[in-house]
Amino acid sequence: MGHIPNILFHPWEPVEDGKPTILEAAEETVKLHFVPLPPLEQAQALYEKWSRQKQEKEQSGAQDWEILLASEYMEAYRRTIEAVRNGDPPSTLTFRCSGLMT
Repeated sequence: MGHIPNILFHPWEPVEDGKPTILEAAEETVKLHFVPLPPLEQAQALYEKWSRQKQEKEQSGAQDWEILLASEYMEAYRRTIEAVRNGDPPSTLTFRCSGLMT
């Protein structure tokens, strides 16, 4: 899945109020529906496009976020090429999501 942007983690700060800590959990099974993967040639063309764009951004001194964006697309299409070569995955995927709340 790679990194998850825009999530901030904070250090633990104990609370000394004398109340017991209550933890609750939630869990749900989610079924995702995907579109079919593109043909190999199209995925390779998109990978090459973003690879060139990343190189151009690095050489032109573009902002870090522009280089990162091109890198993310490049990696996404690298994985797409790999998925196409390994056989088109099923159009649905079921997985379990869990959460812990205080």
